[in-house]
Amino acid sequence: MRDDTGRAIHCHPVDNYLEEWAEWFDWNGIRVRNWHRPLSTYMRLLLTQGLRLTFFDEPAAIDKDSERANEVRRRPWALVMEWRKD
Repeated sequence: MRDDTGRAIHCHPVDNYLEEWAEWFDWNGIRVRNWHRPLSTYMRLLLTQGLRLTFFDEPAAIDKDSERANEVRRRPWALVMEWRKD
């Protein structure tokens, strides 16, 4: 989504977040099937396997281009988790 000047305002709009769906993307010359699933789906599956979450972080994006970095900070970028099996 772009504003009247062509500047990106919503690069990755999120809609119907709790639904699961798949989309095909062409990326670097390959075709990739990308699944959207809410975070709760992944967390529930990991927890039911007897795993215990021991670390969680959402690091900020770092980019030499400050405009790009500010764009990326508008939405979830990455999750870092450490899980342990008891």
